[in-house]
Amino acid sequence: MKNRPKRRKFRQETVIHSYITRPLSIEIIRLIWDSGITPNQITIFRIVLNVIALFFFTQGTFVSILFGFVLFQIHELLDSVDGMYARLKEHRSKIGVWMEQFFDAIFSDGNGLLGLALSYGAYRVTGEIIYFILLILSLSSVRLFEIFLKVFDISKKKDGLEHKEYGNDYLQIMGVGWKRGIKNLYLTVLTWQNQILLFGLLLLIPFYEMFDIDIYLYAMVLFVLLNQPPWIYAGWMGYKKANEKI
Repeated sequence: MKNRPKRRKFRQETVIHSYITRPLSIEIIRLIWDSGITPNQITIFRIVLNVIALFFFTQGTFVSILFGFVLFQIHELLDSVDGMYARLKEHRSKIGVWMEQFFDAIFSDGNGLLGLALSYGAYRVTGEIIYFILLILSLSSVRLFEIFLKVFDISKKKDGLEHKEYGNDYLQIMGVGWKRGIKNLYLTVLTWQNQILLFGLLLLIPFYEMFDIDIYLYAMVLFVLLNQPPWIYAGWMGYKKANEKI
C-alpha cells in the first residue's frame, strides 16, 4: 500500500492552481487516503454537485445563488482532487477520464449549460435577454476558433496556442518581459473565466438592489471579450501559413 503523500509546493498551470487549488487538493487527498474512496467516486460526487449547483443558479434568488456558488466551488476543487488522487493512487481508468471530460463539457463550461443556467438566473432577477445574446456570441467565438484550428491545420502546441509549452513560465506575470507577462495574465484569466460569471451572478442581486447596477452584464461582456483573441489569433496564423505556401 502506498504511503500517504506528503505536502509539497506546486508550480504548475496558473498561479491559482499552484497556490490555492493544488495545495487544498493535496490536503483533501491526505485526509481520504486510507478511506477506501476511489477517484471515480469523487468524480461522480462532484458531477452530482455540479448538476445541483446549476439548478440553484436558475432559481434567481440570492440564497439559491449562494448555495449554487458554494456547491460549484466545491465541485471545482474536487475536479483537481480526483485526477491528482488517481495519479497518486495509480488508479487511473479510461472510464474515469471519460466521465470527467464528458460531463465537464456539458455541465461545467461557461459556454455550455453552466453559462445558460447562470444567465437564466440573472434573467429571473432583471428580465434582460441580452445575457443570452452575449452567451451565443461567446459560444460562436469558441466555435469559430475550433473551425479555424481545423481548416488552417493549426496545432495548439506548435503554433503557440497552448500554455503548456511555456512550462513554469506560465505561472509568472512579473519578471518575464511585458509581452510574456501580458500573455500569461490573459491565459490565467481565460483559464478561470467561469469564475467571472459565477462572481458576477453572486453579486448581481446586492448590486442591482442597492445601486441599480447590473454587474452580471459586465461579467458577461468581459467573458465574451476574453473569448475573442483565440479565434482572431488562429485566423492570423492561418493567414501567415497561407502566405508561406505562396
